[in-house]
Amino acid sequence: MALPAVREHMVIDGAGILFLAIVCLGVPYVAWRSSERAGSGPLPIPRKRFFIQTIFVQLYLGALAFAAAWRNGIDLLAMPAAPLPAWALAAAFLALLLGVMRWRWPHRGEESKEKLVRLLPRERAELAPYFALCLAAGVCEELVYRGTTAVLLTRLTGNLLAAIVIASAVFALAHVIQGRRAAIIVFFIALGAHALVFLTKSLFPVMAVHALYDAVGGVLMSRWYRRELESAPQPQVLSQTTPIR
Repeated sequence: MALPAVREHMVIDGAGILFLAIVCLGVPYVAWRSSERAGSGPLPIPRKRFFIQTIFVQLYLGALAFAAAWRNGIDLLAMPAAPLPAWALAAAFLALLLGVMRWRWPHRGEESKEKLVRLLPRERAELAPYFALCLAAGVCEELVYRGTTAVLLTRLTGNLLAAIVIASAVFALAHVIQGRRAAIIVFFIALGAHALVFLTKSLFPVMAVHALYDAVGGVLMSRWYRRELESAPQPQVLSQTTPIR
């Protein structure tokens, strides 16, 4: 897979090692503990506050990725080698992801849906911070996982395929709060994202796909879930807020 340009030598400095420790060990550990504490119940804090806090976490990790990349000669800002095919591939990948999401939705269990939808906006006032989070995640997570982490792991292991698998597994573990089955799906999505980077030789197309998928998919799943509740035989109250129509 063609990743952002790197120095020819395979040396990783202390900043790179520290970055890998944070991303590959620290982030999955925190995500797992957060998932265990949250369980299947509601979020312990309001969703709007959760979105804002997560934005700052994304920005922090993105800054670490940039710092480690700069110290280790990794170019995270390479433009697509062939812009038109690159963006066409990105559009096709986005369409595939949204299609699979729509196909999978009716097959999800109720617990899985509830665990996922609690992380999504349910009222108009939550849309702005949620969309800001989607943008932050689309940019920063690609810088972190498909960019700096993948390159440093390639240097560390000397094996590109191993680096991609490890980076994808770490990315999936970082999303375990969505549910364990969802994390497995995220692993395969991450593999597809790495393939898009390989084909486009840039992080920008996959950033756009990531942000749009989170934004469009989040709103759609929230609506689907509400409609299911409204059509259920027994009335259930999702939230005493203005619904997203």
